[in-house]
Amino acid sequence: MENYNNNNSAAICVRPFKVSDADDLLSWGSDDRVTRFLRWNSITSKQEAINYINNVAMTHPWRRSICLHDRSIGYVSVRPESGDYRCKAHVSYAVAAQHWGKGIATAALRMAIPEALKEFPEVVRVEALVEVDNEASQRVLHKLGFHKEEDCTQYYINQVKAKFDGKWLCGLCSEAVRDEVNRGKKLSPSGMEEAVKAHMSFCGKIKSNPAVRVADGMRQMLRRRSIDLPGARSSSTSQVAGSSGLPLH
Repeated sequence: MENYNNNNSAAICVRPFKVSDADDLLSWGSDDRVTRFLRWNSITSKQEAINYINNVAMTHPWRRSICLHDRSIGYVSVRPESGDYRCKAHVSYAVAAQHWGKGIATAALRMAIPEALKEFPEVVRVEALVEVDNEASQRVLHKLGFHKEEDCTQYYINQVKAKFDGKWLCGLCSEAVRDEVNRGKKLSPSGMEEAVKAHMSFCGKIKSNPAVRVADGMRQMLRRRSIDLPGARSSSTSQVAGSSGLPLH
């Protein structure tokens, strides 16, 4: 079986979708094995594939076709959050089932993430949400340098929201909020709300924060090493249990 991880990725490219990809998109996008962990249902007709390309892929902030010999065999997306959370982005992807286990997803994301981050200079953290039983996707992210932060069952998500004024925070943000609470001795519910708002304000002003400018310099250094560390910015994975959770989109 051909493997594309070991200096054999020249046939793989990541490019914008084209309407002419419709037949190939229908081929892999109609496979329930591929769409099982996605936020969209299987595509059932060529017209649906065309509509997807025109109305979803081409209007997305950064969604690209993963191609093998310029034939679409999957997709990869990088979507920054907005407002106070624009310093973070989520990555998602899928590859046609017949190409699983060949290293294609790993090679494609290694190309895609650095390219996408060039278009989103405010992003300093890349995250991925992965179902607990999607072990192949977990392995891909591990190879790319992502670090598992938490197992996110719905119960766990509810617990986090209950602690942080109804907000769903990642592991690093929740630690920062706890530090803010402890520094200010803000133990009341309003104190937690103030701490969450303070951290959101910090994320919103990330470009003007001296400490973050130092981190940004480190990020630029790591970006230059993108061949070895493709996820040069802070990266993490969170696992979500159950198909009703938050799978990759």
